[in-house]
Amino acid sequence: LVIDVTLADIEEIGNTITHKFNLPLRITHHRF
Repeated sequence: LVIDVTLADIEEIGNTITHKFNLPLRITHHRF
């Protein structure tokens, strides 16, 4: 399986993941 991913796609995916896990990560950091 070969996937051609451009830099823009990587940034978009990264921003989406960051947005989705932003609150959970903050909670985790506050817990520790």
